[in-house]
Amino acid sequence: MLIPLMGDTLVLFGALTCSRKVVETAGSRLVRLDPFSALMVILAEGLTVHFFTVVGVPVSTSQAVVGAVLGVGLVRGANTIKRKTLYGIFTGWFLTPPVACFIAMCIDFALHLRYIPH
Repeated sequence: MLIPLMGDTLVLFGALTCSRKVVETAGSRLVRLDPFSALMVILAEGLTVHFFTVVGVPVSTSQAVVGAVLGVGLVRGANTIKRKTLYGIFTGWFLTPPVACFIAMCIDFALHLRYIPH
């Protein structure tokens, strides 16, 4: 019961503190979106997440939306994609699992420490 509550709390904290920056990055810093393109991105993201949910494969909504934004960028022309922003996103995707693993190992180690008197 405690673990899901902690996870929900951290997701809420992240949404309240970082969501605006994430939306700005996907919607203007990666590829400039007009209202119609933004609608297409949301529809593509929703269909992708729904499809993989039905199949039973967990999928990140963040990765789905970035893929949809890249799709719009490719339709408009590859030169509309800001590569520096894309590299930053990919770097974050590749670094997040090992960093999270390291933090989890440190927490697990700290929680399982036992005092053994000499």
